[in-house]
Amino acid sequence: MTRVVLRRVLELAIVFLGVTFVIFAAVWALPGDPIRAMAGERPVSDAVIATIRAQYGLDDPLFVQYLNYLGGLVRGDLGIDFTGRSVAAQMADRWPVTIQLALTAWVMEIVLGLGLGIYTALRRGRWTSTLMLWTAVAISSVPVFVLAYLGQLTFGIRWQIFPIAGTGDGWPMGYLLPAFVIALLGMVAVSRLARGSILDNLMADHVRTARAKGLPESRVFTHHVLRNSLLPVLTFLAVDLGALLGGAVIVEGIFNIPGVGQLLFTGIQQHQGPLVVGVATALIVIFLLVNLLADLLSSALDPRIRHD
Repeated sequence: MTRVVLRRVLELAIVFLGVTFVIFAAVWALPGDPIRAMAGERPVSDAVIATIRAQYGLDDPLFVQYLNYLGGLVRGDLGIDFTGRSVAAQMADRWPVTIQLALTAWVMEIVLGLGLGIYTALRRGRWTSTLMLWTAVAISSVPVFVLAYLGQLTFGIRWQIFPIAGTGDGWPMGYLLPAFVIALLGMVAVSRLARGSILDNLMADHVRTARAKGLPESRVFTHHVLRNSLLPVLTFLAVDLGALLGGAVIVEGIFNIPGVGQLLFTGIQQHQGPLVVGVATALIVIFLLVNLLADLLSSALDPRIRHD
């Protein structure tokens, strides 16, 4: 088990270095001078521009800048944006909103996705089950930003059930619509994964033996079918919790929700390289840690994975 953990940590460290370097390089390869972009129409002398560029090390080679950034990360420093504000401090003010949004979406995935998967598995062959499956397939092919705009148009403008932007109405009304948009693709995946796993376990030998012993059908399903069907679903849900934070980047920007995703969205619009890299790094770390915990959970629940 220790060897598995160490191997996964090494793999994730390599992934972290590769992904963060690509993001770092992509941000700093954008055309134009970010300092002049921040100044806008205001006249700024070349001497002031040169001083600010030297302060942020923008004239250093890319790899040197990246190594300096990694050195800051080791000290727990995500950097300073071009306005002189700490990236970590800006994120700290917004994390509660993003976490609340992501957890709301996660609960929706569990309740609605698992419920739909159980229903379609037990009603296999009926027209309602088939209709739900095809609807789920159709939804899974729609981009998140399109779902967000459709949700705003339908539930916010036409039916006026939920606010179309902001979190002024508080929880739950201010969070349910954007959380549903974030969770929708995950709900489809959970329902299909749960359905397939349940159908496989319904045909398993131990289930047939339980029925032959005369156990009630409800007990057979809960103790012998559902319990054994939850492992792949739990693993996916654990991994998807990190992915939901990534989905918030798009959805928070569209719904004008003051979370970490909107902070990243704003940083991109304002050419705030340090802010974009710092927020992206934090999201990557969270995603990789959630993946590691999901792997450990799978190993703990399934001995076959542990000894692989």
